[in-house]
Amino acid sequence: MIPDPLKVALFKDKIRSIFRKNINLNSYQLVELVNPVLRGWANYYRIANAGSTFSKMSGFVWGLQFRWALSKMANVSKSVIIDRFF
Repeated sequence: MIPDPLKVALFKDKIRSIFRKNINLNSYQLVELVNPVLRGWANYYRIANAGSTFSKMSGFVWGLQFRWALSKMANVSKSVIIDRFF
């Protein structure tokens, strides 16, 4: 059972909307919102051979988090943001 591409796209949209709607939260509050969604999706597909999909989702979520951190600290270098948030 490999995740359906449509389900993956819907999942991406859901995560993306959480990040967009909650741009003013701090990092801990944002993680509290996103973590149950990520955990639930991963638990649903854990029995599948979905390693490549999980890897792609990890990169996607990391990119969203990085862009969110850039928006929080616009005048700071990327290396400082990575050191602070990641």
